[in-house]
Amino acid sequence: KAETEQRIIIAWSTHELDFLSESHPNIEEYYLNANKLVMKFFRDNRKRTIKKIKAKIDEEKLFMKRKPGLKDLLQLDYVDYNYPKAFYGFSPSKEITRVRKQLTNKSGLYKNLSRGAKVALGKMIKYNEHDCMGMKHLIEYVFSRKPTEDVISY
Repeated sequence: KAETEQRIIIAWSTHELDFLSESHPNIEEYYLNANKLVMKFFRDNRKRTIKKIKAKIDEEKLFMKRKPGLKDLLQLDYVDYNYPKAFYGFSPSKEITRVRKQLTNKSGLYKNLSRGAKVALGKMIKYNEHDCMGMKHLIEYVFSRKPTEDVISY
């Protein structure tokens, strides 16, 4: 549909691109990696912010280091996005694993999931909505501060 309508598919990483490229070999022509675009803008124009985010990540002392991401940027005051506090420590991968495990053990039916798994699934849907709306907000933020040709040339 994106190809037919000359539209762009926007995602926060290349995970979606890798998945879609199996069935749509020329998908790269219609794909924009928002992470690459937004992070380049912040690295070029908000170096101190990136350093602060990295320091905060270091303080988390997680088993695996992570890079600054969408959630970190959406929580910045000057980005002006109302990011729900309920998602600050939320781990989508943990909840996906939980729901998948139950679906495997409970005949793959939603009605058989525990109340906790249903709540987790509902929270995942809300989390994903904020991922999409937040990504859109950050792209608009970047484009409102840089000429289009500077942003697209990432």
